[in-house]
Amino acid sequence: MNYEFARVYHKGKYAANRYVVVHYLKKKTPGNRLGVSCSRKVKGSVRRNRRKRLLRESYRLLEPGLEQGYDIVLIARDWREDPGCAAVADDIARTMRRIGLMKDRTPRARDDGEGNRDGKQNPAGDNPVL
Repeated sequence: MNYEFARVYHKGKYAANRYVVVHYLKKKTPGNRLGVSCSRKVKGSVRRNRRKRLLRESYRLLEPGLEQGYDIVLIARDWREDPGCAAVADDIARTMRRIGLMKDRTPRARDDGEGNRDGKQNPAGDNPVL
């Protein structure tokens, strides 16, 4: 198992963001394989395990929108505040989009809370403008 992590670290590519470092390597078989890790620099096993749980849950939420055929290793960085699952998932999604592992390559529009996106008015009235 450790050799598989080492293979992704040495032969693959990586990208980092605020909460996570993503190592990835294209493989020949379909489907993605996920590895989750947390450095011993994060003091306390409870904190390390919480970070790993957050990474696994965030990946589970994003998995349907990811390209297939990759070995992916998520490494939790040491952060002071305790972000929620949504913040970590957003960080992972931003990183995956930047490295090209998200299926939808277009940036997502933000909802302004009134039914239309990005504050633009739609003259037709039935579908929001993207």
